[in-house]
Amino acid sequence: MAGFGEDEGLHFNPRTACQPPEGLKRKIFPWIEEEMDKVFAKNEIDSNTRITAISTLRFWVNLRTIILQDAAAMIVLHPDRVVDHPFFRLQLFHDEEFKVSSFFCS
Repeated sequence: MAGFGEDEGLHFNPRTACQPPEGLKRKIFPWIEEEMDKVFAKNEIDSNTRITAISTLRFWVNLRTIILQDAAAMIVLHPDRVVDHPFFRLQLFHDEEFKVSSFFCS
């Protein structure tokens, strides 16, 4: 789905121009914020940095956006594939907030 400039050799991924709403993103891995709070609280107690735990949780926070952007791109660009795709059986994609979301870009 990436776009490339013929003459300039530039790379552009159009799906990254569309940002899903925060409330919708938090429906994916909804436990992340609670776990982040636990990790930071534990750091304050014993001064360990726990960089791996923090980095992993931050990765999952970013992954929320990517999942929604890819789903939106698939719906817009390949609607025929969405009908039977197991990914779209997840409750998130039947949620009213997802259906009415304005972040879809074509």
